[in-house]
Amino acid sequence: MLKLRFVGFAFALSVYSSWCVVAQERQPMVAPDDAPSYSLSNIRTESGRFFGEELVIDYKRTRAGYGSVQIAGKTANGPLQVFGFPIDNKESGTLRLENRFSMGRGLPSNIEIYLIVSAYWVGKQYGACMVSNAVRLGNPGDVTTPRQWTGDERAAYEKNKLFKIPPTGLPNGFEAVAGGTTLVPGMPIKAGWYGDWLDAQVVQLNSDDTVAVKYDAMPSVIQRPRAQWLAVDPDVAQRANANPSEFSTSIRILAGGSIPLPDDAVALEPSLKLLVGTPLMIEQGTQWQTVYVVNAEPTKIKVRVKGQKPVFDRDHALAKFAIKNETLAVMTKPESVAEYAANVAYAEGTSGSAFPSKDTPTGGFARPASKPVKNYTVSIAVPKGALFVPADLRIEAGTPLAGCWASKWNPITAISENDDGTLNVHWDAYSDAWDCCMSRQQLIIEEKTVRRLRAKSGATAEDLTKTLRTWSDTSGQHKVEARFVRKTATDVTIKTDAGREITMAIAKLSSEDQELLAGIQAVVENPFE
Repeated sequence: MLKLRFVGFAFALSVYSSWCVVAQERQPMVAPDDAPSYSLSNIRTESGRFFGEELVIDYKRTRAGYGSVQIAGKTANGPLQVFGFPIDNKESGTLRLENRFSMGRGLPSNIEIYLIVSAYWVGKQYGACMVSNAVRLGNPGDVTTPRQWTGDERAAYEKNKLFKIPPTGLPNGFEAVAGGTTLVPGMPIKAGWYGDWLDAQVVQLNSDDTVAVKYDAMPSVIQRPRAQWLAVDPDVAQRANANPSEFSTSIRILAGGSIPLPDDAVALEPSLKLLVGTPLMIEQGTQWQTVYVVNAEPTKIKVRVKGQKPVFDRDHALAKFAIKNETLAVMTKPESVAEYAANVAYAEGTSGSAFPSKDTPTGGFARPASKPVKNYTVSIAVPKGALFVPADLRIEAGTPLAGCWASKWNPITAISENDDGTLNVHWDAYSDAWDCCMSRQQLIIEEKTVRRLRAKSGATAEDLTKTLRTWSDTSGQHKVEARFVRKTATDVTIKTDAGREITMAIAKLSSEDQELLAGIQAVVENPFE
């Protein structure tokens, strides 16, 4: 896997990142008033500490704000996908970017860099907001400037702000929950939600004066402050004060949690002695994820997702875990020691891949083709031997892919293709509820899988003449959108939509392009003409 370099201790204000060129992205938007703002300056190249030249930029924060800051930019060949560490909570410092994809051929001579924050509002991705000026070397094209928001984007942003602000006024016939108001689990209330009041129930009271609330219309539990966010019917409040046992709830959560516990699971007790490999449950997004014990301490537990490399092991507070009753019943049996230990076994080169095996049972994936469209932003480097799913590649059901989530590549299996080129996919580590539709720019595939699918599809010359695709040279730095025209024993001719014909040696094309052309019959020139 491609690794990023981060300078520690003495150079703690330097941020190391790397990049690759990706497909065209949307123009960034004007930043909102509550976003941070940065000034970039003094862009230059310096000798790298390990890998040739580095691009170096000084930065200074001019306004604090909300949002995780990321690096963006472009070269003359297109936008950059930048991988690295955000610079949140740092007043100033130096960005150092290296091109780990250039194989020692140095930096592009034309490049632009700027900073962005994600515009993820009301559960939807609206692109990114530009939070700095753009700094440039050479001429990578027009200077990037932010665009104004559309009406829908403005409305989404204004609504998203309400999530952090309690509603004004009170529902008719309700009174505000005060410090002395009796609240008990199962008690019906109204709770604030994006500036409105919604029906809810009390799930759990916390020591910090917050209340775990389950909205009737939502599956998850949300922690809300007691003051300003909660309202109660005076009659219900009197009943709760007089007879608290009148109310009860079947919803159970971990302390500070947000997902109801399944009926067959309980919170993990600190006194329980755990075996290596014991299966536990931990919250992951809106789902419970199964993880396995690597090492247990009195207050924290190190766990692994089955099949992943040890480098991805993570420590979590003991209070974050739940355990199934079935596990409690069998973990004391002698045979469980060996069975559980197998859950955290890892053999280099034989398991732990982000990609499921092509032989992994898929259950047929006989599910409806219509899936919710999701956007999982790629924030880490593409592993060696993998690439983003090509636009012209036919993806069959069961094809192993991978997607970025929680700063790692997660195994995904293709379910079906859509007419617009997007893919319906299944996240292998999660339930069918995670099945969704994703763009090819969010998914990666192993090169060996691409070769297998190319060979199986048997693309003809006629097929290629109708397909506008991206052709790349062996370096990967030079690309062009064009259609196949003809092939000789040594050369290929392609044609852009602008009508420009390009003839080049097949040997100078990327391995993917060469493999595609291998199945196309060459045109044999007549020496007598």
